[in-house]
Amino acid sequence: MAKKASRTGSGGDLEDLSVRKADDASLGLTNVGKRKAEDWAANTGPTRTGESSGGVDFDPLRSTRRPTSDASAAPGAEAPKDLQACLVMELQDLYQAEAEQKHVLSKMAEAASAEELKSAFQDHLEETQQQTARLGQILEMIGEVPGGSGVLPTSVAGLITESDEKMELMQDPELRDLMLIAEAQKMEHNEMASYGTARAMAHTLGRDQEAHLLQATLLEEEQADQKLSRIALKLMKVVGTGEPPSCEV
Repeated sequence: MAKKASRTGSGGDLEDLSVRKADDASLGLTNVGKRKAEDWAANTGPTRTGESSGGVDFDPLRSTRRPTSDASAAPGAEAPKDLQACLVMELQDLYQAEAEQKHVLSKMAEAASAEELKSAFQDHLEETQQQTARLGQILEMIGEVPGGSGVLPTSVAGLITESDEKMELMQDPELRDLMLIAEAQKMEHNEMASYGTARAMAHTLGRDQEAHLLQATLLEEEQADQKLSRIALKLMKVVGTGEPPSCEV
């Protein structure tokens, strides 16, 4: 059983979140029980693409970072038969991504030069550990064994590879900090879309408590993304002219 974290940032602790009503407006679930499921799902943002999961080289704490590209590369993988199976696959992919992101955030915190950025990465690392525990709790609530898919989703693997390359390439401390933020925010946006999709699936299935927990994480991801944006704007005033860099080619 996944160990419960002591706090979850904006949403309270896991034990509290698991028993509060899913229509609690404090977490933004204002349309639970009041609108059709398709209205909920229509406002969750784009779903992920190019991802798959399988059972090879399973490690509940860290994947091999080897994305699968077809069914033959993931022996034992089965296509989901219904919406709940799709939800389970999304949750397992998210668990795998969060488990890997803990290592990425640790490296980013070490590579960052600005103290405020180091602190932001370290804070989100702690939050990510709590989010992983929350995903384990949700899987248990559905009747599944907590854990990841065994293979890192393709989109996440690509983002991690890209962030590794940028960390090695950038030598100037301030510019490297900006690129670290850029790479971290790409991961945050991918997670926000993924959590929104999982939340919509849970709500459509009538699993409002699970949707409530997923919404709590989604809010935390949004707040982490906004914090990184504020830091980036400060850094750009240091390395540039005080205005955002031009995008003209």
